[in-house]
Amino acid sequence: MKKSIFGTICVFALSLVFVISANCPSFAGKTGKQTVSKPAAKTALKSTKAKKKIKKVRIKTDANVKKAQLALIKAGYKIKADGILGRYTTGALKKYQKKMGLKISGRLDKNTKIKMGF
Repeated sequence: MKKSIFGTICVFALSLVFVISANCPSFAGKTGKQTVSKPAAKTALKSTKAKKKIKKVRIKTDANVKKAQLALIKAGYKIKADGILGRYTTGALKKYQKKMGLKISGRLDKNTKIKMGF
């Protein structure tokens, strides 16, 4: 008779541990259910939006690039003269270098500057 009571107590204790570990995140570790309240979720969302606004990258403009862009526009290429050596300016430079028989690099090197007149 004592063995059956001992077995019942052990089964009850193990089932109690299982129920507690399934419902208590701090006891169960990473496997437990974790919920976030709505106000906390909104605060976290606002803080990530604020961080995204702060991380704006400033692009440095260059006077030589702007001169080259103006020369390319004068030569008939349709780009903006903003002083930024972007993909459109690089593409126009490559076409200009190919047309003038220069080394095609897409960069504003010494020979390209000479051909452009500055």
